[in-house]
Amino acid sequence: MDLKVAYIILLLSLIGPSFVDTLACSKMCSGVSNNELSCYVQSTGCDVVFPTRVFSVADPGYYWVFMNFTTNLRNSSSNISSELRGRFWYRDEYLIQRYTFRTDYIRPDNHRNQVSVQLAFVIRNTSAQDSGFYDVVLKEGSNMILSTVVLRQTYRLFNSHSPSPAPVCSAVDTASLPLDVNADYLLYCTVLGYFYPKIVVKIVSSSVECPYQIVNKTKASLLPEMTSEHAYVTYCENTSFTCVVSQNRFTYDNEVNSCAFQLERPENGNSS
Repeated sequence: MDLKVAYIILLLSLIGPSFVDTLACSKMCSGVSNNELSCYVQSTGCDVVFPTRVFSVADPGYYWVFMNFTTNLRNSSSNISSELRGRFWYRDEYLIQRYTFRTDYIRPDNHRNQVSVQLAFVIRNTSAQDSGFYDVVLKEGSNMILSTVVLRQTYRLFNSHSPSPAPVCSAVDTASLPLDVNADYLLYCTVLGYFYPKIVVKIVSSSVECPYQIVNKTKASLLPEMTSEHAYVTYCENTSFTCVVSQNRFTYDNEVNSCAFQLERPENGNSS
């Protein structure tokens, strides 16, 4: 047998059979370095293998896992929520329903007398109903008693059945605001909810001759679940303003939603 082939077989045998005999979903992910990890998958019937998370412990042993799932399924009449818990030994693979957890030793940290461990989380044979948020808490302990929290992680799974970003357009007459601006209206475009891939919010005018000024360019607000853009605009005849929200899920799947601002000629303004 070729030495290279033998080496690959040896590596696969160390990973474990259920992590090898899998058809992994093609996915795109972000937030790998923080505690809120988002992934988008286009297909169903495959396995979602989330990027591993690393944590440190003094001595690997038993782990207790707690997970809460909340759906974000499009057109869902209510937020379906479920909970599960289980216990497994370090380097064992724990399977409950279609969810798999596994911890593996990485390297020792001699300066802190700890070892680094990585947690793998897999959703087997994913379906449209798996779209949602998975809040995972991992605790270390003994066979019968759990003690310290070693990891808190939120996994967000999005697919083609996840909610689409729905922008809301509103306009405020600047005459009602304590502002000294050369504009007739302050436009607000807001989108509520978590979305991945990230959304782009843009206020556009149907005419290049009607002046407007973007106040803030597509940024997240103080609320983590709201993205907004504001603009000062001057009323112009035969000119409309629209808010466009785009989301490039894959290079060939770009979803665009929009809303229109309803503007009337102000009684005393800077209209053209």
